[in-house]
Amino acid sequence: MTIRHLQIFIRVAEEQSVTAAARRLFISQPAASLALSEIEKEYDAKLFDRVNRKMFMTARGERLYRWASQILSLMDDMNSDLKNHIQSSKIRLGASTAVANSFLMPAVREFEKTHPGASMRFTIAGSPSIKEKILKNELDVAITEDFFTDDTVVRQELFKEPIIPICPKGHRFAHKKIQPQQLNTEKIVVREKNTSLRQIFDSIVTIHHLGISPYMESSDNRSIILAVRQGLGIAFMPQNLVNEYISAGKLETFTLTGKKLYLSCRLIHHKQKSLSPSVTSFIEFCQEYGKRSGD
Repeated sequence: MTIRHLQIFIRVAEEQSVTAAARRLFISQPAASLALSEIEKEYDAKLFDRVNRKMFMTARGERLYRWASQILSLMDDMNSDLKNHIQSSKIRLGASTAVANSFLMPAVREFEKTHPGASMRFTIAGSPSIKEKILKNELDVAITEDFFTDDTVVRQELFKEPIIPICPKGHRFAHKKIQPQQLNTEKIVVREKNTSLRQIFDSIVTIHHLGISPYMESSDNRSIILAVRQGLGIAFMPQNLVNEYISAGKLETFTLTGKKLYLSCRLIHHKQKSLSPSVTSFIEFCQEYGKRSGD
């Protein structure tokens, strides 16, 4: 097994074609096929299923992809460090949409003031996409509200964000204290499954034995806010995302009896990631900034 084997495997996985991968790597198709065969022989494992002329990774292939991505990224970091004779100050940062505006952007602005040499590059996307980029080593560190159980990811809680119910302007619940059972008569707008906001809604349904199903699901917080504003239902959202709408009179809120709801916002990075001094400084800064945000 060589670095070249891993490079060929990664390219085939991304192109879903040996021919296309060989073309991108400027090698022959037989050479690429041979490299894959040698990997499969070494690990006694089938790495791809071939369906309709496309190649899809098997479970073993996906595991190799995560390892190979990490190894090749570390090789790039090593080459960059040794050739330039300096520690890289680049920070590849990610954040889920739910915490980008309230935490990431203010934190980055403050961090750059005290660390003018740091080069920040950040990605804002849904939590599943952010986690995938962490696992592929496309990001150094990320801030997200979702709780991942993958043991390859290190998680550190930064702060808790209040979750509040929102309703359209003039709704009968507005400014009132509502019993959970009263939700049974309402249309509910929620995030997609396997997100923390959805888990919070599902827990309300389970704990209070409610007989309701979501009226609308969305992977976009802005779409949920817009749906509520247009009277399509009510929702449970992070307070920081809806404060400006409530202040402007475009949305209203109410109180749900029972325990207050919170969303845990966490900083994550790959367990095997070699963290540069700049990334380490940013993590330490976020921990302190998170304490201030939670106060």
